[in-house]
Amino acid sequence: MPFVNSSGDPDFEYFSDGMTAWLIGTAHLAPREDDRAFQWFETAYQERDPRLPELRRRFLLEEDARLVADPRYRDLLRRMNVPEP
Repeated sequence: MPFVNSSGDPDFEYFSDGMTAWLIGTAHLAPREDDRAFQWFETAYQERDPRLPELRRRFLLEEDARLVADPRYRDLLRRMNVPEP
């Protein structure tokens, strides 16, 4: 469910492509809605969102042990060929 590039400029397509799933997923992290967040991260994975590997850095910076310990997190990293922290 990507945003629509309403600018008419094709150079801005990457701003809209797949952004919704990534943003919604990260928005669900703050209120600790992990199940919803991982549902959206799975959508972002299926859409091949280039920002998804940032999950590793984000969780390391925030030292969010509950998410790093979640098997869904490790599974996403494995499928993206991103080393675990």
